[in-house]
Amino acid sequence: DLARELQKNPKLLEGHETEITVLFSDIRGFSRISEALNPRETCNLVADVMEELTSCIMAFEGVVVGYLGDGIMAMWNAPAPQSDHAIKACKAALAMVSKMPSIQDRWKNKISMPVKVGIGINTGNALCGNIGSLRKFQYGALGHAVNLASRIEGATKVMGVPILISGSTKKMIGQSFSTRRLRKVRAVGINEPVDFYQIGSAHV
Repeated sequence: DLARELQKNPKLLEGHETEITVLFSDIRGFSRISEALNPRETCNLVADVMEELTSCIMAFEGVVVGYLGDGIMAMWNAPAPQSDHAIKACKAALAMVSKMPSIQDRWKNKISMPVKVGIGINTGNALCGNIGSLRKFQYGALGHAVNLASRIEGATKVMGVPILISGSTKKMIGQSFSTRRLRKVRAVGINEPVDFYQIGSAHV
């Protein structure tokens, strides 16, 4: 889908500012888990998790920007517009969490620790286009909205919840999901405090 959009409009690579919903996720306690595995097993575990997470993102029409060690970054509403981009991102996040028990079961003979992910989601304006270099191309997004999404993902470790969304994403999804406001937080490196919400099941 990404390739088709870029083929139709190559100027998208030059960068365009638009509202997007950004998702960051990584494996909780990955350093401790990898201690119990040899390098090949560690790579196989990461590949297993990333395959499941990627399938969830693509099922809800997201773009996988890249894999960051044991983490993943995805976004919605670019390059193609999606009126319900925040809802799609939240549905993908819930699907991602639901995949963890099956992964845990597959690896129960190798590791005793649970396989869990932390997911942070934020909606805001960003510059979307080639965020790599002239030598190595990568379509993605840069800007405050992206940085904040990464900080929100990191906060899941402190708050002990699998998924956190920002107030801006909460505003976009309305009453589509059950949510619980946790607190207003000043994230690391971010001046303005942000409302953090925990998200639960989708409302039919």
